[in-house]
Amino acid sequence: MMPSVDTDVLFVSAISVWNRALDAHRSSFPYKRILSGLHGLPKGRCAHIEVYDDDPGSPIAHFAVCFRRGLIEPVAAEPHGEHVCWSVSADYLERVVAGAEALVQDPSQLDWDWLKDWAGLDG
Repeated sequence: MMPSVDTDVLFVSAISVWNRALDAHRSSFPYKRILSGLHGLPKGRCAHIEVYDDDPGSPIAHFAVCFRRGLIEPVAAEPHGEHVCWSVSADYLERVVAGAEALVQDPSQLDWDWLKDWAGLDG
């Protein structure tokens, strides 16, 4: 299934929260370490992400992000591309967008595991 416009907007809006949190906390642990790992990724290495409604086995949208110019940037994704780095519910992304300001202030409440995995960091 192709992502809907609403899912596209939701995903891009949520990714901007991670970018803002990384920027605001770039000099503190663990965000400094995450950024270092992302900067070390091979050029063009993307993270593939699936968004689902109720069933993680039935994604409603496929996305990819690359790390460029110091930002996590959504890029075009093949529906069945590489290994999925993160399977996330649309409900979680909606909560991230709704609570963006608080999450940027306290980024420990965000899911960082997918970024750590993508950046090749242990735990």
